[in-house]
Amino acid sequence: GGQQPRCASRLTEPLGRDSLRARQGPFGAPALRRLARLQANARDPWARNRSGQPHARRAPSRYPPRHGARGPPRPPRPKRDEAQGFSLHDVVGGALKLIGAQLREHSVVVRQRLATNLPFCLGRPNELEQVVLNLLTNARDALDDRRAAQRADANSVGRQWQPRLTLTTAVDGGWVRLAVTDNAGGIPESAVGRIFEPFFTTKPQGKGTGVGLAISLGIVERHGGRIEVENEPGTGVTFVVVLPAAPT
Repeated sequence: GGQQPRCASRLTEPLGRDSLRARQGPFGAPALRRLARLQANARDPWARNRSGQPHARRAPSRYPPRHGARGPPRPPRPKRDEAQGFSLHDVVGGALKLIGAQLREHSVVVRQRLATNLPFCLGRPNELEQVVLNLLTNARDALDDRRAAQRADANSVGRQWQPRLTLTTAVDGGWVRLAVTDNAGGIPESAVGRIFEPFFTTKPQGKGTGVGLAISLGIVERHGGRIEVENEPGTGVTFVVVLPAAPT
């Protein structure tokens, strides 16, 4: 009935020659076999592959697969939103890459006191990077406010004050600690108990939303940790992110 596929015309073309070869010379039997195979392919061209054999799944090889110059394929990397083992040092490095240029522009000296052999934590490093970035941003703003206040204070003329940030990691039993310390003068004692409340801020109106610390606390608590505050009025404040170490 219907129109034959295009490949059928190619298969039927040599049938006449093979019919002629089958009747000539000593090659009659091979020619007949080839003729029968071509005729079968012509009747059902989609059922067979180029070798004339029916399509089938390839049998598993007895030999190990060969890899190119890059070596065997690597296991897939975990997605950034999946829980995985990570180092707080990598989290600190990622946050500093994002805000480091701004800190240099604001003449903020950054010191890192990183512990050796720091245990890994388990969770989502991209979320913890947001926490560290928020703490660094808050410290930068506080240091800018203190610089502006000193410039406006006639009694502070001639004093040497350098805005400074210190990041310290440590191990405390089964906990890993990251402390972010500034020398911006600290937080008013009346505000210390409210800094984690949503929409509460000590920044001037229009400069802060008051949700950064609340979000950061929620992220850390979802990782089974906490945020501690060590306030020294007149000197500075330290925010300590405390996370459980991953089981070994």
